[in-house]
This record gives sequence, structure tokens and C-alpha cells, in this order.
Amino acid sequence: MNTLASLYAGVQHGFISVICMSQETKRIVASDFFAVTDLAAAEEFSKTHAKINHVYYSFNVLRAEPAKGRGGEADFVASIGVFLDIDIRQNAANIHAADERLPGSLEEVMTLLEENNLPKPTSIVNSGNGYYFRYYFPEPILYPSVQERKRFLAAAGGFHEAFAKAWQSKGWKLDPVWDLARVTRMPGTLNHKTNPPKHVELVEHLPERTLSHGEFFKFAKKGSSVAAGGLPAVRRSSVVAGEGAAGSAKADFRSVVAACRAIRHLIENAAHLAYVEWFSLAGVLKHCENGEELFHQLSRLDPRYDAAEAAKTFTNATGPTSCRYFGLDLACSQCGGCPFAGNQHVGSPIAFGDLSKATAQLISNTVYATFREKFFELDSKQAYTKGNLNDQFARFMPKPAATLIGDKRMRIVHHADYFPGQVELFVENEGQISFNTWRPSELQREPGDVSIILEHFDYLVPDPDERRHVLDALAHSVQRPSEKIAHCVFFIGGQGTGKSWVSQLLMLVFGAHNVFVTDNQMLTSSFNAPMGNRQVLILEEVGLADKAEAYNTLKMWVTDEKVTVNEKNVPQYFATTPRLMLAYSNRDLPLKIEEGDRRFMFVQSPSTPRDAEYYTRLFEHGLPQAGAFLQWLFDRDISNFSAKARPPMTGVKRKIISESKPAVSRAIEDMLLEGEWPFNEEIFTLSDVMTEVLPRVPNNANRSPQEFAKVLQKSGFVPASKHQVRVGSYKYRFWTKAGSKWEGADSEFLKKQWEKQDKAA
Repeated sequence: MNTLASLYAGVQHGFISVICMSQETKRIVASDFFAVTDLAAAEEFSKTHAKINHVYYSFNVLRAEPAKGRGGEADFVASIGVFLDIDIRQNAANIHAADERLPGSLEEVMTLLEENNLPKPTSIVNSGNGYYFRYYFPEPILYPSVQERKRFLAAAGGFHEAFAKAWQSKGWKLDPVWDLARVTRMPGTLNHKTNPPKHVELVEHLPERTLSHGEFFKFAKKGSSVAAGGLPAVRRSSVVAGEGAAGSAKADFRSVVAACRAIRHLIENAAHLAYVEWFSLAGVLKHCENGEELFHQLSRLDPRYDAAEAAKTFTNATGPTSCRYFGLDLACSQCGGCPFAGNQHVGSPIAFGDLSKATAQLISNTVYATFREKFFELDSKQAYTKGNLNDQFARFMPKPAATLIGDKRMRIVHHADYFPGQVELFVENEGQISFNTWRPSELQREPGDVSIILEHFDYLVPDPDERRHVLDALAHSVQRPSEKIAHCVFFIGGQGTGKSWVSQLLMLVFGAHNVFVTDNQMLTSSFNAPMGNRQVLILEEVGLADKAEAYNTLKMWVTDEKVTVNEKNVPQYFATTPRLMLAYSNRDLPLKIEEGDRRFMFVQSPSTPRDAEYYTRLFEHGLPQAGAFLQWLFDRDISNFSAKARPPMTGVKRKIISESKPAVSRAIEDMLLEGEWPFNEEIFTLSDVMTEVLPRVPNNANRSPQEFAKVLQKSGFVPASKHQVRVGSYKYRFWTKAGSKWEGADSEFLKKQWEKQDKAA
């Protein structure tokens, strides 16, 4: 059971990362992500790089491949266990920074477990200079929701803290490795910290020593952490409360914390910092007002705290710790998407120490898009005009908009655009950097029952082939969110059948901020911006049969990647069109379409609602299945679905195409189908056709001879000759079937045929 595939066999979905690091440069030279269903490839990748590089893999399971780095806390969804990273005292120089505070052997560690009644590991892996104690669960612990993830993290922290206290009783140090992004070495690779390198080997694996979920949560105690509010109270000498450190030789640490996510992460995890993280924190505090006092207060939160060691560490720190060190050497997940990346005026978190806390907080969570003339919050993507920003934050600082735009630390971009599925905050697009206004849904995928949801789709889309296409379209929009579906799915049915329930379901699946529901009035509105920059657009009660302008606008939204939109008090700009469009109508002819149309798929939904009990169950018990439905959509095989292909032809679409034709055209089609006069003759006149058709069409129809001639030509008829033919005292222009012997016939031939038909009549 020492292969990755066997260890992760209980996880059905997700990924692990594998990173390869050079011992010489201390930089990552190769990395990749592997689905838990294809971990043999991960082992092969590891072995390929292990000869000359350190190889690590993520112990916990990622939901999907993160855009950058190893992923942050929110990217993880499952754990197969927890592990300890136990350093052993070494003779070699420069191996472990605290050799004097480490156990001397594996035997000493096992004795300590016995003495403190601590559980023994399922597996022991020799890392080369220490050991990994791995405690596997019988079944993985899944945490698809934020609450479940926080519960697991609290338990993992408490689990490690119990061991750390036992280590402390011996004067030993135990590094905390319970954060979800933590990586570990893979057996079968090499530890290159020594020359020659040492083998990473499985010492023992005892499946009977798995740690049940109940034992894990019972054993784990909640680890201590800094309270929400950030810093412990500290006496301030030369900096007035609420003001920045301007005029002071030292920075205001509160402003540094407000501006830097990496520093906030260190403070929130102060009870379990690894040595390099602890030392990097000292490198920042060394340059802050009351820095040493703050460093000791934060360090005391760790059960391993030693006042003399903390003083020594603070003295040895020089700093200020650079942003490059946090991002590259510590691989801090909090640095991903930092708005100050590459800003020459921000080389260290200490750069914000001269600002007030409010200004630091605002500047670190705001970007300004010059072309849109708007500010955007990084986390919520909320947009503000200059006036909005001033109104919102004037109580915290004078002239907020001007203050931010004038500060060289402020992130300014040309555009704000919408890139569904891309988690990066800043995206290079056509040679310029754009701020990405898309943010994912907060709904977490989870295994579970989806029967109520699928039952309703069975009801709304009775035809199995049509239903397959509709569900494929939804799955495509989940799995490939950036790729636009080039047709609109149009539901036609009665009121009260539950089509609007689908809108509520999709708001949960995609996030309400990514879905816009409106009617066709907005298609011709002067301010149509709300329809753009959305993943899903839903049009309700559509009726465009006699609204050519709105229909032409709708076609553009269905097929174009971008459209021009208008927004009050903002310059006109291009917006990304929805990746998925749905429409509902209870009209038999909601809009007119032509033969060969590929922009719309029409679905005939029921005309009569079900009983009230059905809809009560649908809303009260169906919507809570949204998380499981999201997982179901992710798992659906859409290999045969093409977003650009022509949608399926349906019976109701054929009917709409027919009813969309002009009244004259429909009447002539009916006459041809029945073989009625004059179409049962070899030749006929336009007047004959008009005489028979006009009583069959409404007065508001196009009744002109030009319309009749156009319809006849579309129906396969042509003038029999270029000139009129005199028969008696009258002149006639005869029509005939294209390709017949009468096409192009001379006048005498046509005259004889007409006289023959006249006699027969």
C-alpha cells in the first residue's frame, strides 16, 4: 500500500501537485498536477526528476489545478490523513537549524509516544535526515464547504499541538506541518541536502494503525491562534493611535498587516510557524515601532516559545524581509495575485508602514482601471466610481480617490474585463494587463443525491435527446467556463411549470453575481451593461416576433464574443457576452427565425403545471441539492458536446420556422402540399396565384406582387420567358417549375399550352 494510487484510492475527484526543487538554486525547476485517478503518472514524473532534484507532493487533495503556486487553503477539498515532519539530530553541518533541540534517533521518538500515550503512525517514512509519521484515515475526510474545511484545519492544528507539547517537554522542536498546502517527500526519491544524497524510504506501513475519524477529532484539541482582530494590544510610544508612522523612523506594523496578506497569514498562524516563517516575521518587525515587543508577544502563542531563543532570533534578523522572499523562497500562497507584484515602489511589506491603517487596507484591496474610470475591490470585485469611493471612504481619509490614484504603490491597469474560469486577478490580454472581474461561485461541490433536480429536468425537457443536450450545455459551462456556447436554449411552455426555478438553481451553481435574469426590454435599452460580463444570461417572457431591432440585438449577444455596452456615467466599453444563454416564453411564436438558423435551440416544455406539493418539494428539497448537482455536472462526460456546433433540430423549432415565414409563403406552401390549382398546371400566371392566395392571408400581410414573385422563386418557380405572351387580346407573363420544358420556351409554344389548359378547365 505504498503507491500513491493505493493511498488515494478512496478519493474520487481532485488533484495532487508534484514539485521538483533544485538543491543548488533552491528554486522549483519542474511542477505538475495529477488527477487522483492517474497517480501512476505522478510517480513516473517524480522518478524522472528525482535523480538530481528534491521531489515533493501535496499530501492533501486539491479541488482543481490552481492558477498559481501550490494552491491556497480554499483550493483543498479532502485529506487522506495527517502527518508529522520529525527532524533527527545530524552530524553533517548545515542540516537542520536547531540540531541541539532535536531527538537523536527514531527510538527516542517512539519512546516519547509511549510515555505520553500518543498514537503511533500508520506509516513511517525515512526522509533522509528525519522521519515522516503519517496517520492515515480508513476513509478520506472530505470538506467541500468552508465550515467543514475550518473544522478539519482546527482539528489538524490541535493534533499537531498535542505532539508539539510532548516534544517541548523534552526540549525538542517540532515543525508544524498541518497547513493544507504542505508538501512532503515521496518514497523512492532522493534527499539531496547531503552528498551523496540519501534515499527516501518507507520504513514500515501498518494498516491496522489507521486513525478513525472519531479518534482524530476526539484526540485533536483546538490549537491556539491570534484572535480575529489581528495583533495583541501593545503600548505605542511615538505613533498616535489611528495614524501612520509618518515622521517616525519605524513603521506602523498595523498598517503593514492591513496591507499584506502574507503578514496576516503569519499572525493568524503564529502558534504553529515553521522556523523560516518565524524568522521572516522577525525581519519585518525589526523595522517596526515596538517590533521586538510585538515579536515576543506573537512568539508566546507558540507552545515551543523560548524567550532567549526569540531574543536571539530577533537580534540576528536584519531585514526588512522582501516580498520576493515571501513569494519565492517561502512559496507563500497568500502572495498569489498580490496587486503590488512587480511594483518597484513595493519591495517589502514594510513599504506600507508610513500609511494610516485605513489607507493601507484600502490601497491593498483596490485596483483602478483607467479605461473604465472605475475602482474595483480585489476580493468582491465590487466597482466604484470616483464619486462612490469618495462617499464611501471620506470618513477615513481626505479625498480617497485622489489619494489612491496619486500613490505610486497603487495598482493601476488599463482595463477591467471578465475572464470566466480564470482565478488570476490580473490577466494579460492583447498586450495589456486587465483586472479580472470574474469571481467563482461560493457553492462547494459535494457528493450527494441529485434525484429531485434531475426529475425536474425530466419534466421540463421530456425528449431524452433534447434533455441530454441541455444537461451537456450546463456541464460544459461548468467544466469549460471560458468557452461560449454559440446558441441560446429556448424553453417554450406554460406559466408556473418551474422554469424560473432553473434560474434559482443556476444562481447557486454559478453564483448569483455571475447570472443575470431580465426580459427582452433590456435588449433595446440605452443602458444594457448589466447583461454583459456574466457567465449566464436568462431572458424571461420573451416575445420578439414583431420586434426586429430587439431580435437583431439578441442574435448579436448569442454569437459574438464581445458587444458594446453602455453604463451611466461611464464611457462606452466592450463587455464579454454570456457563456450560456437561456430564454423562457409561454408564446407559441416568441420570435421569428429563418430556415437554417443555428442560434437557437427550442425545447417544448409542459404547458400545465404540476400540483403545489411538487413545487414545495422542488424548492425546499431540490435547491439544497445544488452542491451535489455541481459535482454531477463536473463529472458528466461531455466529450461529444461542441459549443460551436449547430444545436439539435427539434419539433417545436420546425414549427416556429414554419410560422416565422411570411403569410404568403405559408399559404403557397400549403397549396403546393395539397397540389392545388394553379400549381397543378404546367404554366400559370402571377395573377392566378394572387387570386387564390389573397383570401387566405390577413390584411396586414405583405400582399404586393413583388412579395408573391419572391415567394414563388424561393419555392422553385421561374418566369417561363423573358417577355409577355399575347393570347387573343391579352398579354400574359407565365410562370413554370424551374427546369421544366416550359422554362425558356418560345411564345408560340407557351400560347398553345395556355389555350390547351384553358380548354381543359
